[in-house]
Amino acid sequence: MNRPLRFVSALAAMALAPTAHALQFNFTILFSSGPLSGQSAVGQLETTAGSGSKSPSDGSLVTLTVNVDGQTFTAVDELGYPTFPVVEVSAGETTISSLEYLSNPLPSGATLSIGWSANLGINEVIFVDSSAAESLGKLPSAPTVVVLTDSSATGLMLAAGTAGLAMARRRSVRR
Repeated sequence: MNRPLRFVSALAAMALAPTAHALQFNFTILFSSGPLSGQSAVGQLETTAGSGSKSPSDGSLVTLTVNVDGQTFTAVDELGYPTFPVVEVSAGETTISSLEYLSNPLPSGATLSIGWSANLGINEVIFVDSSAAESLGKLPSAPTVVVLTDSSATGLMLAAGTAGLAMARRRSVRR
């Protein structure tokens, strides 16, 4: 086997190897009372593949960010970090079935608490701003998966295809 063909074969083999994927979920919080009544906030989290409980302590909860009233809360802001926050990914990896988050006060003094469980019927969000005013809210629906990322296979397949096309062109030019 000639050198260029071996190179393409090696790239193709790597591209076809199984790789881990990550799950990204978006969610919305709707506030029904307090200074933020009628307003919404957005959050995003990313977990490793598979269903079940996810937390930063084992690396399975990769990121969590919630933006409320100009304040950004992250997983590291959690009072019990790295054991918390905890999310539960449902079977089938399409929704989050529970989310537990309780922040330390940010430098501004703002705090956020999210207690949400589809199975237990719990749906409570409490945001306290820097003036100690409390806004209550809920997640109107379960956080659902928006992106399924495959960390290396796509890039390797593109590299293998590009290398193959370049070598085929080089051969046709030589003839």
